[in-house]
Amino acid sequence: VTICFVLAWLWRVAGTTINYFGYEDEMIQTNVFLIQLNISILALRLPWSLYQTFVIEERHGFNKMTLAFYFKDYVKKLLVTLIVNCTFVTGLVYVIEWGGEHFFIYVWGFTFSFTLAIFFIYTDFIAPLFDKYIP
Repeated sequence: VTICFVLAWLWRVAGTTINYFGYEDEMIQTNVFLIQLNISILALRLPWSLYQTFVIEERHGFNKMTLAFYFKDYVKKLLVTLIVNCTFVTGLVYVIEWGGEHFFIYVWGFTFSFTLAIFFIYTDFIAPLFDKYIP
């Protein structure tokens, strides 16, 4: 129940933010909302993730990561997440607005196509950002 109030508050903050800059578009508000939500979630997870990586894994000898490398990966993860999420949701909202009465069929097609595209994009562009692949 509490999370619903936080989401509603974040939606209002996104609306206030875009109104401040002179915009009133639902698509822009949706993207600002997603950016705020993703940053909030990653910020809430950060202390637990640091504890898991640098205390628990270190205790058992699994951690090979430095703090600088950890934060570099964390920022890359945030940027990739924002780009993929905002791209998907922008397309999804557009398809819903355009689709009319039978929008759910177009949403299914868009989701299927996007999933296939990400499947191929991930191996060539996203995964090499985080790991080195040597043939």
